Amino acid sequence: MRVRLHNLAAKRPVSEDLEAVIELMHECEKADKGFVEKTEESLRERWQAAHFNLNADAWLITTNKGHIAGYSDVWRMENGRLRASVYVHPAYRGRGVGTLLLWLNEERARQLMWGIPAHIQVSLQYIVDGTHRTAKRLLEREGYHCERPFWRVHINMNTSFLQELNNGKEGETLAVELVVDPEKAAATPGNKPYAARQYCTYEKVLRAAVKAEKVVKEERHYVSA
Repeated sequence: MRVRLHNLAAKRPVSEDLEAVIELMHECEKADKGFVEKTEESLRERWQAAHFNLNADAWLITTNKGHIAGYSDVWRMENGRLRASVYVHPAYRGRGVGTLLLWLNEERARQLMWGIPAHIQVSLQYIVDGTHRTAKRLLEREGYHCERPFWRVHINMNTSFLQELNNGKEGETLAVELVVDPEKAAATPGNKPYAARQYCTYEKVLRAAVKAEKVVKEERHYVSA
């Protein structure tokens, strides 16, 4: 696939770009889901984490006027897993921006995996909304597979819901009616402040685990050489 970045450029973000990236995320979430998730704190924490290098683990796609058209990052999880994200502004989709950011993320992930012991399998993961067909097709085309589908409950913490919680008594059960159809799930079905959306963890194995005996033999061969 040809990536067309006419009047767009890839660069590294700086700390001053944080608010603009958060705004991009909100625009993407409103377009894809109809509501905004609380992503600000998780992004701030990630950028400030000791193991996250803003100058190596993240990318921006910007216009010639300095507007942010896309953002991606990749970071380490536990047990050999690497997690990544890609956001493309709705106005700039269909131009290869998402594909380019996927490639850049994977390139960085393959660099990061060399710090992970050889006996641990290394995989790169994305969390994708179950209704986002374009994102799913893109990942599948790049060799990713849906390994773990799951449901996420979104609760609008409005006044009526908080009042309902406050009126509850210890030992009581709060029943919540949820929409579970991934094709019809909405931010607030009807006048209810609850919704459930299906997501999937898409995964691509970057390096299979090497058996311990093979690792020892290779190390001995290296030393003897």
